Amino acid sequence: MRSFSTTTRKSVGWNSGLLLLALLMILPIPRADEDSAGESDAPAGTSVVEEVLVTATRAGEDTPATHSNLSQEAIDEQYWAQDLPMLLGTLPAVYSYSDAGNGIGYSYMRIRGFDQRRINVTINGVPLNDAESHEVFWIDLPNFADSLEDVQVQRGAGTVLYGAGAIGGAVNLETARLAPGETFHAEMGVGSWNTSKVTAGWKSDLLAGRWVLGVQLSRIATGGYRDQSWTRMGLAFLTAQRMGANSLLRINLYGGKENSHLAYEGLTREQLAADRKANPLDWPGEQDHFSQPHFEVIHEWQASRNLEVANTVYAFYGRGYFDQFRGEKDWFELHLADGYGEGRATDVFRQRWIKEWDYGWLPRVSLQHGRGRLTAGAELRIHRAEHYGTVSAQNLPAGTPQGFRYYDYELPKTSTTFFVQEEWKPVRRLTVLAGLQYVSHRWSLEQDRVTGIDYDVRYSWWAPRLGLHWRFGPRLGAYVSLGRTRREPAVKDLYDPQDAWDAPAFRSVDPTGRATGPLPREERLDDLELGLEYRAGRLLFKATAYRMDFRDEIIYLGGINDLGQALTGNAERSRHEGLELEAAWAPTARWRLAGSLTVSDDRNLRYIEDGWGGRVDYSGRRIAGFPGALARLAASWSPSWGRLELGGQHVGRIFVDNSQSREASTDPFTLWHLDLLYNLPGGRDSRYAVRLRVENLFDSEYEAYGYNWGEPTFIPGASRNVFLMLSWKPVR
Repeated sequence: MRSFSTTTRKSVGWNSGLLLLALLMILPIPRADEDSAGESDAPAGTSVVEEVLVTATRAGEDTPATHSNLSQEAIDEQYWAQDLPMLLGTLPAVYSYSDAGNGIGYSYMRIRGFDQRRINVTINGVPLNDAESHEVFWIDLPNFADSLEDVQVQRGAGTVLYGAGAIGGAVNLETARLAPGETFHAEMGVGSWNTSKVTAGWKSDLLAGRWVLGVQLSRIATGGYRDQSWTRMGLAFLTAQRMGANSLLRINLYGGKENSHLAYEGLTREQLAADRKANPLDWPGEQDHFSQPHFEVIHEWQASRNLEVANTVYAFYGRGYFDQFRGEKDWFELHLADGYGEGRATDVFRQRWIKEWDYGWLPRVSLQHGRGRLTAGAELRIHRAEHYGTVSAQNLPAGTPQGFRYYDYELPKTSTTFFVQEEWKPVRRLTVLAGLQYVSHRWSLEQDRVTGIDYDVRYSWWAPRLGLHWRFGPRLGAYVSLGRTRREPAVKDLYDPQDAWDAPAFRSVDPTGRATGPLPREERLDDLELGLEYRAGRLLFKATAYRMDFRDEIIYLGGINDLGQALTGNAERSRHEGLELEAAWAPTARWRLAGSLTVSDDRNLRYIEDGWGGRVDYSGRRIAGFPGALARLAASWSPSWGRLELGGQHVGRIFVDNSQSREASTDPFTLWHLDLLYNLPGGRDSRYAVRLRVENLFDSEYEAYGYNWGEPTFIPGASRNVFLMLSWKPVR
């Protein structure tokens, strides 16, 4: 029998993890200008004012919603060249990993056990989640952190009133608003596995017509920790901003190209012992090519003292493909035969294409009245996509041309949302938040030129929420929040025309191929949040308890298909509950200690899976994909010459499927990092700095994630690695 622990751990393991947890639990209450672990709003002082944008996607200081803010200063401190999920992984209840192992390329994050397909992600309020899969492709936004003003991460149902269903939470990325004054900045860095980053930007002074212009160009490349897991990405960000007497107009155009070698398949325990860096996708051409330029026009108008009107229109266009080579494929899998075993193609080369267009309108009106603020608005998003795949191979059926299309279909989708929200202070200490949204998604499978299947479906619902925040005094506040929301199934939950093994999940399919009566149900969430926050000068402590009850949760089954996409299914009843603690303390203006602890239980209450092996009852077992314990701790010192930080992260056991078997799980691990910034002598208006970042300081061996690929397989994390940067930035 194979051992579940064949890999030898180096130097740091449970002992360090327990030490990290112990240090965290005895922490003094944190600094008041820290809203969360790793966040820094202003220089240390006796108090802090938290500046956030309160919009239809954001929560304010007294809003009864569980959230953390990552300021621009904190982003500068924590970002080097890693993907956005890895940066956000410093926040409570967030766990991130990457296919390549070193945090660059295809990266993913989970909040409270929910993957990013169930996290609402917006940029300046514009929805980012893919309309079909709900996935977020961070690889299309390299170095985007350098363009951000701040980030807010909400956990739970939150206050987001449109966009993808905020089941696990919401991530709102706000790009920088330009202030007049010409500036330049540049940064370059090199590191382990041929990792490199080059970025340069310019911002204008106030131009004719009250315009301010900005441009930033970036390129990031890495060889990846794993074999053939390299990535090359570029991004251009252009912005024009016009400041009127009582209005602000922002025009943003950003995007670029990415090219990467795919590395989504994991390794078995035996393969890890033989070569931790191996990539089963070892054909050199197993590559992904994609670009997705975004265009945004955002107009905010203060119509009167109490009335604000905002409108956003946007469009983005995605186009790309990836190549696959397999030694052989059954004709049936290529839609060339009615049954399995009639023949097999060899030397199979497939190229999979997608072309998609998304555009939308986001109007919003906000009225300040007496002690309240009423916000109402809508979302209209129109999605159009064309999917096709070509095949060239040997031993095809007679008469089959090379380069034939083995799937070819179009998929239009329209999403409409109307929302209203009232934030009311009946008395000075009490804030009441009440919101209601109506959501409708309608899409169809059209012109399936291979299988002949077509359908037209609609999912719609009402989603209410209510919250109360009570401020006991300037230092202490508490809140309770109740939210009910839903999320529609992804397109491939209904039917995947690319997979010959997949049957339409509908009650009936008539002889013409028309499918009716979809079987997958939208997942339904009832979310209860209880929060407490204490601030006193340089101290801060936050605690949140939550209970999220689901019906028909669309859970991760532990497996992936040959595209690396997660396999999912409806669990009749499930529950996610936990406790989140955050703490930070700044004993002096130069020293800071901050940390967080998350303890959670994500469990199937009633779930029976029908698979190839028959019916399996997973009721009462842990849901795959998220550790039951997460802890972080960081100590930093900021002398006049720069900054020094030592930080650690402990990650508990992650089950890779729903069997709750130790063999099918990652071992707990603890990682440490070191960050050293030294300011070089420079001009009065600019700062020159050199920075060294060391990840996995003690060179621990660990597995960051895993799947059940017929047997448990695991994604290895990177060994110790370094990144050295030289930067030139204006002094703020």
